[in-house]
Amino acid sequence: MARKSMTPIVLAGLAAAAYYAYSKMSPEQKEQMFGTIKKTGKDLLGKLWPSSTEQVNKDTNSEVG
Repeated sequence: MARKSMTPIVLAGLAAAAYYAYSKMSPEQKEQMFGTIKKTGKDLLGKLWPSSTEQVNKDTNSEVG
């Protein structure tokens, strides 16, 4: 008999835990989390493609609202 992997079950459990934690966050915590994710993404892009950082900063500064 083939041994089945536990990976899908573990991933589903992690997704459920993340969803539960997100649903219990306040709006301020959600904004802070997304701000951190955006900053980390921009930093990563800046390290990988230094010329693209200028374009990302221009796009971010031109956003309204």
